[in-house]
Amino acid sequence: MTEPMVITRVSNACVLLEFGEDAVLTDPWFQAHWGFTETPGLSVAELPRLAAIVGSHTVFDHWNIDALRDYPYRATTPVLVATARMLDKAHAAGFDLAELVQWGATRRLSERLSVEVVEGQWSGSLRVNSYVFASPRARVFFGGEAHALEPLRRYRETHAPVDVFLGPCNGIRLLGRQLVMSAEESVEAARLLGATTMVPIHYAHRRIGPLASPRGRGEDVVRAAGDGIEVVCLEPGVHWAWTAAAAGS
Repeated sequence: MTEPMVITRVSNACVLLEFGEDAVLTDPWFQAHWGFTETPGLSVAELPRLAAIVGSHTVFDHWNIDALRDYPYRATTPVLVATARMLDKAHAAGFDLAELVQWGATRRLSERLSVEVVEGQWSGSLRVNSYVFASPRARVFFGGEAHALEPLRRYRETHAPVDVFLGPCNGIRLLGRQLVMSAEESVEAARLLGATTMVPIHYAHRRIGPLASPRGRGEDVVRAAGDGIEVVCLEPGVHWAWTAAAAGS
């Protein structure tokens, strides 16, 4: 199938993935914030009907589910989350089909789209989920708060490669503790999973003195990737179409 999969980066780790008629939203984030160098490029009102919403982590800039209180299909949209706190917030926002999912779980979202919950890591006492979406158009990895490489190495040992890798790249540190992948680690993760295309996310954080210190941006991924992996840096609100034919050319 050569029809494109369309990727729209909204802001931070919030991305709209459109596999034909099946659309998925990751890590909802629809507000301007002083801690970020960008504003969302899409509004909730502009969202299509979604096949699912997924959340990687309970931290506020990954789980702004309250912003979707006016989304008209809340009662019938599946929502997959990593923690009980995320689940409670989704239910409070009116998402009746919200579900706490474990690593290794799979869900059929439509006749042509499925999702697998991939091991991320523990962040303190909180679990972090990653996800792989599979359709006839593409296999796409999303890790909004991805940090650990070893779970991805184990995943690849028993699963087909992904086509597109969406992962963080700023290596942000909170009080000296690294929370997500650096640009170089993100490239390594993409290679481990067999991806031919990368779309960097999670790199618009401002430095907050010694408290929070981001270390990388999309252009650092471009430099780290070299040959063999296409890196597509998307500004918020920009739609970009991926096809298997284009990736193989």
